[in-house]
Amino acid sequence: MIALECTIKHYLVRPRDIYLLRFILEGYDGLAVVTTLNRESGIVQISIAPGCEDELEQILTAENSGLDVKPVNVRRASVHPV
Repeated sequence: MIALECTIKHYLVRPRDIYLLRFILEGYDGLAVVTTLNRESGIVQISIAPGCEDELEQILTAENSGLDVKPVNVRRASVHPV
């Protein structure tokens, strides 16, 4: 069964690389939307289109050496590594 809502995940990325992450994911039309939650610390939210979660993980894995993207749990005002 395919979900009807976007999956929301949070990641930590070097602040200077937020634009690059956004640029890469925009190249995959309709896959995901990147929202910057905290520019100074590099916390981003990625809203993933239904059924595209595996594709996003593959992209992040392939790009990880250059971007160093790490999943995090965001709760209120704190950030917790996953």
